[in-house]
Amino acid sequence: MSVPDRIVDKQPSDILALMTRSRDDAIRRIEFFLSRPDMRGATRRLGFYNSWPWEVFGELGFLDSNSGDYSFADIDSDFYEPLRTIMHSTIRGDIPIASLSISHFMIDGHLAMNIARHPTLQDLTFRGCTTSIDLRALILSGTFQQLPPSNSRTLRVYVLDSEDIHVAWCALAICRNPRVFSITYPRYYNDIVAPHPEVEHMLISAFARVQRLHLTHVPHSLIGLADWLTTVHAAGHQLRLTHLKLESTFAMDGTVLLAVLAVVNLANSPLRVLALDGTDLPSLDLFDHLASMLPNLEGLTIIARGPRQTRRSSCVWPHCTYEYAAKLALFPRLRMFGANFEIDLFEFAPIGLPQFQIEEFGSDTLERWWEEKDRGYMDDTETSVVRPFAAMCPTLETFVLTGVIPYICSISRIFGRLVLTPDSPHLGLSGAFASAWNPVAGIGGDSWAPPSSPPPTSEY
Repeated sequence: MSVPDRIVDKQPSDILALMTRSRDDAIRRIEFFLSRPDMRGATRRLGFYNSWPWEVFGELGFLDSNSGDYSFADIDSDFYEPLRTIMHSTIRGDIPIASLSISHFMIDGHLAMNIARHPTLQDLTFRGCTTSIDLRALILSGTFQQLPPSNSRTLRVYVLDSEDIHVAWCALAICRNPRVFSITYPRYYNDIVAPHPEVEHMLISAFARVQRLHLTHVPHSLIGLADWLTTVHAAGHQLRLTHLKLESTFAMDGTVLLAVLAVVNLANSPLRVLALDGTDLPSLDLFDHLASMLPNLEGLTIIARGPRQTRRSSCVWPHCTYEYAAKLALFPRLRMFGANFEIDLFEFAPIGLPQFQIEEFGSDTLERWWEEKDRGYMDDTETSVVRPFAAMCPTLETFVLTGVIPYICSISRIFGRLVLTPDSPHLGLSGAFASAWNPVAGIGGDSWAPPSSPPPTSEY
């Protein structure tokens, strides 16, 4: 269902007519699709996107240009019932979809059961969705727990309203055993809310089986997350987390963050990759704590937030880079390290000094070198930052400076000689790299790549 380019100056009756035409057109398109066996059999990706969400247009006031009063479109959730009905028929076993995305629709019990029973579905995304009362009743009755294990590998939930936070847990109940679980919370969210106590026991085992977890826009205080992980651990479950990313708008509370990681450690989680996007300015003690709790890390990314900083960019860390480099010696298996040190790439590096000995320095020198794509002096500045980390951590293969323009450097050792190979700043942080070490929205996807090995099913 799509919205016309301009709906300003429309009256409520006009808006309702436009919505009705858009809905009916969507139904006709779906009916045509269902009438074509050749199209059904070849479909692997399916998406339902609603540009007329009821929570926006159903409560939107329109100014009457004649009376100066506001009136409201006469729309309720039943308006979408014909569309939901045909959606039920579309998500069925004879359409071999591997990926399903649903945006701005209510997920009812019938639709959820079709999703849960689908034999080939592997990737499921809910964006801005709500849930119906009958779906919540099905979850409470334990209906989804009685179904066979699903094939779902990846579950992504984008929560656009704090009142709909329970959607993420409903989605987990439907999916049952995703290996990758990604939740994007509203940007300014107060705390991570655990499942309702009545359904908590049904979701603990499903959450414990998640191997790669990505939480975006987590709040400054992570107490809710720490409590939930403690509940899972107290229920006797071992967390299977191998990859964890926590991403915050504001700097996360360092004390509570360490408490979260302590629970991950106590639950015997085999964590190998950790990405913390939005920490307090890191102290040297942070690395000591991480190494003592998570000594087997293969990937570590720490992106700090400076004062009044809310986005991913460079910032000044409180200690010298070589002091942090010394701490990497505590991680015997580390292969990738990423940070957002603020580095002045235009500082004069040793490789550039002969140029100033030969010719008189002029104001156009740096500009000319840049135009000629001679970044030698800049590369030397960047790699000089990498060298202490590579020297102190013999297993390190990749170093990343994360800022407005990411910088990535490959590290190799040939006959005892350290070889640093800078990649293009525009191509270095590729989708494959991001999904393996530090998923970044808009770069090749916004979540972890699913693991290749199937999850254990012995608990079913």
